[in-house]
Amino acid sequence: MSAFDAGAARGTDATARTPRAKGTALFEVTRVARALGAEFVARLTPPTRNVVEGTVLAGSWYPETVLRELLEGLADDVERRRLGRLQARKDLESVYRSLFRAGDLLGTLSTFPMLWSLYHDSGAALFERCAAAHVRLSVRGFALPSAALCAFTAGWLQSAAELATDAPARVDETTCRTRGADRCVFEVRGHGA
Repeated sequence: MSAFDAGAARGTDATARTPRAKGTALFEVTRVARALGAEFVARLTPPTRNVVEGTVLAGSWYPETVLRELLEGLADDVERRRLGRLQARKDLESVYRSLFRAGDLLGTLSTFPMLWSLYHDSGAALFERCAAAHVRLSVRGFALPSAALCAFTAGWLQSAAELATDAPARVDETTCRTRGADRCVFEVRGHGA
């Protein structure tokens, strides 16, 4: 159990009152932060610096602010999408392999609501089939909306769709809480959509 988990279990740590992200959501962004070197890491807030300099445990929970700070500080939206793509590939080929459906775009993306709750302890994701190769996924009630996390999520969804179909996919975020909407909505279109 990480220090963050232990504090939350006792109800004495601030993370018990703030949204949290699972360690699996932090693997790629912490790897990139470490690769940027000591100068980058020194600019981070102490909680984020502690996570980057420590060992990220897949099953532990960390303050969502750590993921947000890293995503906002690391790069632009193109890089955030790339990191999301890498994270999806890593997770769907390992820890969340049982939720991956080869050859089945709808089957793979229908697991996104469950996956959201495995990555984040705030908000709820919804799945809606629009057509054979078109899916709408939305996230409501997330406590720490961030355009950076939305770009990362769009990349994650694109990679999941491409892994499932072995073909190019397109993901567009059509509404976002950071732009005044009540939820973030992602339109995923697979090959043939």
